Amino acid sequence: AILFESGTAGMLDKIITVTAPKKIRLSRALSRKNYSRQILENIEKNQLSEKEKVRQSHYVILNDNKTLILPRVLEIHKQLLNLVGDLEFC
Repeated sequence: AILFESGTAGMLDKIITVTAPKKIRLSRALSRKNYSRQILENIEKNQLSEKEKVRQSHYVILNDNKTLILPRVLEIHKQLLNLVGDLEFC
């Protein structure tokens, strides 16, 4: 979120966003932070929406406790390596 909100996203070649459903994001944050659900929901409400972060990203990894993450990470890694390989010949 900070990349997009600060305007620094434009300085990067590619952006990878890891996302999860709101219920999971809140549950994970509640287990790490000493915040109430209301405080976390207010923080999220004041940030760029998850949908917008995904829209502005080049790659998205879904971390929903159901979808395997490693295959997606490897797929993105391969695509980035191919991209770098293409750039070497420019």
